[in-house]
Amino acid sequence: MNIKESYFFFLKNISTKDRYEFVLLTISSLFLAIIEFISVILIYPFIITLQKLKTSGTEVFNIHFFQNIFNLSNQQFTKLLLFSIIFFFIFLSLFNFFLTYKFAFYWSRIKGQFQSKVFYYYTNLNYNSLLHVNNPLIVKNIIYEVNRFISLFIAPISTILNKVFYLFLTIAGLTYIDPIISLILFGILFFYYFAAYILLKRIAKKNSISRSEKFESILKIVDDTIGNFQFLKISNLIKKENERFKKTTSNINYYDAQGDLISSLPKNLLEIIFYISGVFILSYFIKENLVFLYLAKIVIFFLVFIKSAPSFQLVYSLFVSVKGHYSCVNSLIEPLSNKKTDGLANLSLSKKTNISIISSITIKKLNFRFSDNKSRLIINNFSCNFYKDNIFAIQGTSGSGKSTFLNILMGLEKNYKGEIVVNDTNLNKISMNCWYSSITYVPQNIYLFSGSLKQNITMLENDSEINLKKLDSVISNVGLNSFIKKLDKGINSQIINNAKLISGGEKQRIALARALYKNSQVILLDEPINNLDAYNANIFKSTLQKIKKDRIIILVAHQKEIINFCDKIYNL
Repeated sequence: MNIKESYFFFLKNISTKDRYEFVLLTISSLFLAIIEFISVILIYPFIITLQKLKTSGTEVFNIHFFQNIFNLSNQQFTKLLLFSIIFFFIFLSLFNFFLTYKFAFYWSRIKGQFQSKVFYYYTNLNYNSLLHVNNPLIVKNIIYEVNRFISLFIAPISTILNKVFYLFLTIAGLTYIDPIISLILFGILFFYYFAAYILLKRIAKKNSISRSEKFESILKIVDDTIGNFQFLKISNLIKKENERFKKTTSNINYYDAQGDLISSLPKNLLEIIFYISGVFILSYFIKENLVFLYLAKIVIFFLVFIKSAPSFQLVYSLFVSVKGHYSCVNSLIEPLSNKKTDGLANLSLSKKTNISIISSITIKKLNFRFSDNKSRLIINNFSCNFYKDNIFAIQGTSGSGKSTFLNILMGLEKNYKGEIVVNDTNLNKISMNCWYSSITYVPQNIYLFSGSLKQNITMLENDSEINLKKLDSVISNVGLNSFIKKLDKGINSQIINNAKLISGGEKQRIALARALYKNSQVILLDEPINNLDAYNANIFKSTLQKIKKDRIIILVAHQKEIINFCDKIYNL
């Protein structure tokens, strides 16, 4: 996408209300430029009236003509101009603050909306599709690329419009005062910054792309190091990871410094040129006794340069930013354009049938192969029956499709052939929201989020919504009482760092407590005793026996001690 296409891509992805607000803020920005121009240009007639000099019709306006219209003395007119200047400067400051406030919260809200859209896209992908996306890439697109797109590409465009409009007004106004000097002054500024942009734009674009790549590398290093900390530590590889992180952060900090240099270099050189030339010009006027005669022009051109040079600098810097960062839209095209994902949200909307009681699940001639491996069936012509009050085992060798079977049963994998019938209804005709409210999945690595133990069991953040009587019953059923009594704050104790200080057996019981509190009719377990010792495995088995009434419990495993314990075994 080019800049124009990327800009319209942004407008397409915001609501009509936000588009109206964006247009209103942009118009207000142009109005601010008018106020800024007036506040500066009024200084010229003010100085003229102080000098009591005659003005020609070729200047910005015939000052005495306006003075005669209002029938004011020179002193009165001078006061009027002074109060006008003060008023416009105060109004400019207040309106600028107000507009900055409105823009800040507008971009903050839009950025949040875009981040939510990208997050929604990834969380609604088909499960198998999501497995093929790197976590660091997802985080980079949600946080870094959206921030680049809004803060460093779209937002600067509004500022550029404001400053270009201000410069246009200023050039037009000063041309009436002194067209030759005005055109020379603004011509020099324009060609100076245009040349700077031409010379530095390639470096700026390359710099922006490199920063994006290094940011993703940093996320990957952090993800790899924290996720594999134990292995890296005992293998003496932590130092190597630290060196990788240090090198990558040094690179991204180098690119940041390079970007700052590209933005500030023209400004610093221009200031040197301005002050040197200003000294020579002022020395000439003093030598020729022309300071008083040309005081108004000297002051107004000085003020205009002080105001215009930063505007040129800002337009240059922002345009470099826009040109350097608009490529980030390529990372967001699919997440923001994909109105239909192959995931779960749309499936939930399309399925109408609800079920209240699950008495049986029947699998009929199930076949499954991954889309990227068409030559091999992961699950081949598999059939089985599950019904209430029983514990079922699905056994098979590594790679036989046990975990994939659970994903299909949960509705995460849709590209299968065969039938899954719940009671007398095909799973594809059942509301996914209804199905999810009836089942619980317990993975090998139990997910515990940062929050209290109470919140982790009930999956509710608001304590007022929690049924304490039901919670106590659940805790008793899964045998968590003794564990909770050891905690400083009991059921209100906080879980941190994904519960790395909690044993595997305790995590399993917490997971089962979740299933019971949710009133799940179907409990799916993936290698449930893989991380348990013999003692905790026996406790877990007895807990399953205790809670299986009115439930269908299905587990996939390869250990004989848990398989032989089940009521029925199926070979996958």
